[in-house]
Amino acid sequence: MLCRFFFASVILKLSPGQRDLMGMGGVFQFNAACCFLSCAFVLRFLPETQGLTLTQLEKLFESEEVEEEDEEEQKQAPVVV
Repeated sequence: MLCRFFFASVILKLSPGQRDLMGMGGVFQFNAACCFLSCAFVLRFLPETQGLTLTQLEKLFESEEVEEEDEEEQKQAPVVV
């Protein structure tokens, strides 16, 4: 939450200068480019973790690979709801 307020205040301080320098369209294009780069970063460097067990997550972040035997164990284990 504090991070969000920090970046919101940075944007509020920078926006008038950006508007004068680039125009309103340039400000929107700059913000769109930042959003696009953020999405590209997330898709490239943050792996999907949905459906993985804690053991698999530890191995994923340890060696960047999930072993096939762990996936087979997960398929055989009953799901508790």
